[in-house]
Amino acid sequence: MTPEQLILLMETSSRQYISMEAKINVTGYIQENDEQIIHGVYEIITRWSQDKEYWKISQTIYPTANNPKEYEEVVTYSFTPEKTKQLNEQPGKTPRGLIRFGGKRDTDQSFYTIHTVLWENCDFLWTKLHDQRDMSLKYDKMNHLYEFRIQTCDSDDSVYTFYVDPARKYIPVKKDYFARNAHLKHFECNQFQEVNDVWIPYNYFLKDLQQNQMECYEVEQVSANIPIDDRQFDFDFPIGTIIIDEMAYLKHKLNMK
Repeated sequence: MTPEQLILLMETSSRQYISMEAKINVTGYIQENDEQIIHGVYEIITRWSQDKEYWKISQTIYPTANNPKEYEEVVTYSFTPEKTKQLNEQPGKTPRGLIRFGGKRDTDQSFYTIHTVLWENCDFLWTKLHDQRDMSLKYDKMNHLYEFRIQTCDSDDSVYTFYVDPARKYIPVKKDYFARNAHLKHFECNQFQEVNDVWIPYNYFLKDLQQNQMECYEVEQVSANIPIDDRQFDFDFPIGTIIIDEMAYLKHKLNMK
């Protein structure tokens, strides 16, 4: 097996994921004074297809040293290539809405969906040319995984290590991210089940080693590769929402028609 062959197998596997809908429960932890404490719990509804995405995040954030107050919030997103919508709702407060040109931004990514945890930072493997000298591949016989390491040509000297499972159609079941010789993030997926011919992790976690944070994900419900009606990727702003429309250069309050 060469690195190029493994990349091709990973790309083929990723393209078998056509659509996905899931309900996910998340517990977030933070390290404070050598103690790991819960800083938030989340219930997430996600819908994903290759050109659209929907998130509804119901979250309770607990007091920490940086955030002394507990609060609840529901954040809803709708992403298409043309338009992004966002709605923030808190008890006792006026809902806030945003309409902008399409596409996810780094500030939107507050959690990891199933598709994201599997395939984020993978597509550059098959969309860019890589120097063979910057790649290494070995097979871990004890864990039955390919350990694939690649260094990118960016200002941070980024290094990705993918642990790829040949028994599960060459999906990455673990990932590590390094930059400037520092280990920044670790992802790991567990409790796999095959759903409609694709492998789904029913548990996964993320460790942010720079921020001393960890998020543990438990998939409560999931369906894969079943067509999702386009209307399920959108939502209506409730009456009374104050909306900033960056596409139309408007700010207004949604009133009853």
